[in-house]
Amino acid sequence: MSERFKVRIEYLQPSQLYISKDKLRAIRNKETLKSVPVPVIDFDGKLVMADGHTRAVAAIIEDRDSIFIEITDEKLDLEAYEECVKWCVEEGVFTPYDLVGRIINHEDYRVLWYERCERLHEELKSKRRCLD
Repeated sequence: MSERFKVRIEYLQPSQLYISKDKLRAIRNKETLKSVPVPVIDFDGKLVMADGHTRAVAAIIEDRDSIFIEITDEKLDLEAYEECVKWCVEEGVFTPYDLVGRIINHEDYRVLWYERCERLHEELKSKRRCLD
């Protein structure tokens, strides 16, 4: 990870469509909300969230308008993140504020988000095998 800095939450592009109510409840009272920066990917100047969606929504609920981030230097599947951002844009999720109305129970989250991501990773893996 690189240097951490504070940005307005509205400047972050989510790469996730839903927030688990259980995960949100679990993180709300934890110190990690204030101490762990949200990792982001710089996609041509656009700050795309690689993780930390629940922390960002918790910050919004607590009336904070800024959050600490770090540009991640982790090796990530950028093609998968691009597809997830595309899904977000298609469904009108442009900032973490748009996720506040997309807080769902954990079982629905598992089905609607985790399973969708698993299918995406399988499709990308299959596509890449064909290209090899």
